[in-house]
Amino acid sequence: MKTKKIIALILVIAFSLILLAPSANAFSLSEQVKNFGSKLYGGDTVRAPQEIAASFIQAGLGFLGLLFFMLILYGGYMYMTAMGKDEQVKKAKNVLIYASIGLIIVLSAFAIASFVLSNIIRAT
Repeated sequence: MKTKKIIALILVIAFSLILLAPSANAFSLSEQVKNFGSKLYGGDTVRAPQEIAASFIQAGLGFLGLLFFMLILYGGYMYMTAMGKDEQVKKAKNVLIYASIGLIIVLSAFAIASFVLSNIIRAT
């Protein structure tokens, strides 16, 4: 029974990534990665340390946002498959609550980091 749930969760994640892939292309992530790599490792222009730190912080916070999104999907899956079992419903609600709180914290950290780093870069 556990393997069926794991396979179903993997399929849900795979299909959601497939559906989100065209919208991710709109942000031209590959171009940003190329620019980041060329500037970081001695490309045409030299970047200030503040800009490099800003890039790493933004990438890390973006990864955490994706992680919490996956946790919300997992909690929703647990909730939908609980079939009325109180213990599993409680676990699913806890996952959803904690993932939501974590997402709010990550978004707040992203906003604060963006504000502070943009002011530091502008000042230098």
